[in-house]
Amino acid sequence: MSSTVQVTVLFFAKARELLGQSSRPCQVPGNCTYSQLVDHLKSTFPQLEILGDAFVLSLNEDYIEEEGQLVINQGDELAVIPPISGG
Repeated sequence: MSSTVQVTVLFFAKARELLGQSSRPCQVPGNCTYSQLVDHLKSTFPQLEILGDAFVLSLNEDYIEEEGQLVINQGDELAVIPPISGG
């Protein structure tokens, strides 16, 4: 992993409920894999462990593929999106 950058992490549905807020600034690796990013977010926000792997991430409103290397820039927006149930 490379140096870190500051991003805004948005929390939706159950993630927002667990964190008690809809967004928060966070330092994340500027260059990492999807799984490294997930691990970093779970260590930074331990409440997300409750979700297990039942969420997806988006970067600047685009879903992130689980393969390949990510390049995250200063000021980017990450979103933690758990499954949303309706009824």
